[in-house]
Amino acid sequence: MKKLRIISFVFTVGLVNALQTQFTQIELISGFDKTDFTSNSSYFINERKALSINTLAYFQKYNDDENKGFDEAGVQPTLFWNNNEHISIGPSLYYNSIAGYSRRLSTKFILKNIHLLLVVIPSVAHSEKMDAGYAEAFAQY
Repeated sequence: MKKLRIISFVFTVGLVNALQTQFTQIELISGFDKTDFTSNSSYFINERKALSINTLAYFQKYNDDENKGFDEAGVQPTLFWNNNEHISIGPSLYYNSIAGYSRRLSTKFILKNIHLLLVVIPSVAHSEKMDAGYAEAFAQY
């Protein structure tokens, strides 16, 4: 068991160093209560690495009739202008099946070394359906 942990840790460290060019994370979790599918990706769209696209998409479906009101899907592409390898800023359009469309302005902060990749994306947004502004943050370790 200890050998398996060491191998997976080495693999993770190697993966963090390779994340400079493209990152794709896909999760599928299904159980008795619900099914979740999440896709998160980030990639550069030009050779100078000045522009990148981040996409977040998810689907959540509950199995019980009493929770069907919480079923939702969402997608958010964001075009980032990369000031440097640690700070980026850009606009996005977010759609959620419950809340509708919202326009966002996001900043991406990246802390990366051989043992750690931390991405924090705070956003300010305006929801068309609620005609209100709000702020939120997404973090990934």
